[in-house]
Amino acid sequence: MRQWARLIGACLGLVVAAPALANSQVQTPDEYAASLARLQALDTRVHNSGWRLAHGNAPFCADTRPAIGLLIQDIMGYNRPGQARAALAMSTDFAVQAVARGSPAQRAGLTANQPILAIGGVKLSGLVDSAKTTYLRLITVEAALQSSLGTNGAAERSVVGRPDT
Repeated sequence: MRQWARLIGACLGLVVAAPALANSQVQTPDEYAASLARLQALDTRVHNSGWRLAHGNAPFCADTRPAIGLLIQDIMGYNRPGQARAALAMSTDFAVQAVARGSPAQRAGLTANQPILAIGGVKLSGLVDSAKTTYLRLITVEAALQSSLGTNGAAERSVVGRPDT
């Protein structure tokens, strides 16, 4: 009986997924770039909301952490890293994804897609070499950023850099 239930469940799953798979189409590079721009705009919107909530509620929290209002992206986290790199004009694996309005990151002049080469003087390329998955790469970089923040939320100047320097 269990085998029949699994078989019926698998068939139903295929029936539900088939229209989505049939309607998926290959995007041109311009369409892919436009979809990434929309994704980045949505990420920025969510990041701004989260920043306002966290920053506005911090006085009511017993345990707080410094933050600068910066969201980081890893090019390897995209489904097509090569096309994403070209579409976003990213010359490095890590870059700024979003900067929250009114945050220290915005006041410092950070902008979307600005490359991140090192945090706290540590080059990111060496920092993520041992990460076994893409998700762990980003977690490692975000942990390095968090540990580089001072008690007032100030980050060292080496957080963001240009690849030609």
